[in-house]
Amino acid sequence: MISNQRPLSNSADKFRSSGFSLLELFISLSLLFILSSSVAMALISTQGLSRDIFVTTQVTSDLERLIERLSRKLTSGVEIVTSTDTSIIFQEPVDLLSDGNYYDSNNNLVYGADGEENWAYEFLWIRSGSYVEVTEGIDLNSDGDITDLFESGDLVYRILNETGGVERTIRLTSNGNIVRHDFDSLPPLFNQTDENTIEIILSMPAIDVQRGQRLDRLMQVSKTVSLR
Repeated sequence: MISNQRPLSNSADKFRSSGFSLLELFISLSLLFILSSSVAMALISTQGLSRDIFVTTQVTSDLERLIERLSRKLTSGVEIVTSTDTSIIFQEPVDLLSDGNYYDSNNNLVYGADGEENWAYEFLWIRSGSYVEVTEGIDLNSDGDITDLFESGDLVYRILNETGGVERTIRLTSNGNIVRHDFDSLPPLFNQTDENTIEIILSMPAIDVQRGQRLDRLMQVSKTVSLR
């Protein structure tokens, strides 16, 4: 009796020749998974880098606007009363009678602030706290270690009366974003080089508010201001 059934080996061979074996399919899927993972990690890394660039650019822009605000006030013919690393007190010519005359009876300029004789303005850095790099796990000033202590604080703009009492205070920054190094590795905020020139140097850590983290970089902006 002659059987019409074809050998099984021929069928298996035909199946293998017309597609992938199970092993080949498994290898292909594994390679695809690895490739997809690599692409995803690359995208995440690129997005993180783009976010860091955005944050540092924003912080630098904020510092530049702040330093321009300070310098505009200091370039209006002011007279420096006193200055330290963290404070500068100054006066401007005042028109006491609002008649366009800034001189007294002896033809001397009358100096003051807010329209009052002998009053003064002040830019002041007020310390609000401190933090050690190691608690943040970052090297903020890129000096190769994470043991540095930084003092954080904010800038305020004050109007002082003739006895030195504070008449008004305007906050220029918040959240302790202007920092100073506890070991004086950062330059002074205000550096008066001569009676007519002062250098303003502001340092602020790059903080990503959205991600709630401080980046390992310190942004710094400076400007030399001529008072005359």
